[in-house]
Amino acid sequence: MKTRFLILIAMAVAASGCGRDTYTINGKAEGLKSESVVLVNSAGDIVAAVALPEDGIIRLEGQVVRPDVHYLVARRDYLRLPVYLEAADYSIEPKGDGFLVSGPAGSWQAGLNDYYKGVRILDSQNHALGMAYSDADMEGKVAIAEKMDSLMALRHDRLLEGI
Repeated sequence: MKTRFLILIAMAVAASGCGRDTYTINGKAEGLKSESVVLVNSAGDIVAAVALPEDGIIRLEGQVVRPDVHYLVARRDYLRLPVYLEAADYSIEPKGDGFLVSGPAGSWQAGLNDYYKGVRILDSQNHALGMAYSDADMEGKVAIAEKMDSLMALRHDRLLEGI
């Protein structure tokens, strides 16, 4: 009888830590012009929202229906940060000219950050080439157009990898 009681207690303790289905996103989103930060799912539906205080400290929390890519959005700042939302704690912090979302160790968040960083780099290179294209002679335009095509193909392949 004593053994059964101990087994039941052990099972209850083990099960109590396994049932978490909530997330929290804490951090500092200072320097934004937007009045709020919203969390949207991949369909564009608002999942959570928070008014942006003067000090920029935000906290979003809620229930995870299923792990999936969501986005932290500050519309007036054209900010759209990917978050692989699962039952865990996340942090947001200023980094360089943008923000970094950090998730739990071993989560998909680090890979998602690297993936979007690569896409943004390809986009900025393509933009720079587009600016140079307008000033180039015909021979230069052909070379730049070929480079732009290869960058767009690389970006397309990179996006398909993320699907």
